[in-house]
Amino acid sequence: LNFLINSALCALHIKDLWPNALGPVSPSAFALSVTNADVSYAVTVADGEFELDGVANESISINAGQTIYFDLSDPSVATHPLKIYTDATKTTEVTVGIEVNEEDEAAGLTFTPPIAGTFSYQCANHASMGGTITVSAEWVSVDL
Repeated sequence: LNFLINSALCALHIKDLWPNALGPVSPSAFALSVTNADVSYAVTVADGEFELDGVANESISINAGQTIYFDLSDPSVATHPLKIYTDATKTTEVTVGIEVNEEDEAAGLTFTPPIAGTFSYQCANHASMGGTITVSAEWVSVDL
């Protein structure tokens, strides 16, 4: 049997669901693989747009729990503070899952979205300067 299981549900005990179907069940009977590859982008500003690794207003797609690192060390970013918002209109700034070096904000910003959804990275000073972050629920494959 092969199932896709949301990682939040991994705490369920298969034996509790099918007590007699599989006979005695031990944790070693399951192969579970989870991949959380972090992503990193060098951020620059050109023609009034954020560029991630040279691509203007790049869209980002990751899984909940993965980490995005924005390298803000390029001098072109100095007057364009990158912030994460719940939408492109900057209604609500995201503060959960954000890490910034308080001593040197140019060192970068790390965002680890704890939930699935759509977010936006935007310049705090300028409208329409940013892109979309699409966060999917994390799914893992379990072979039984």
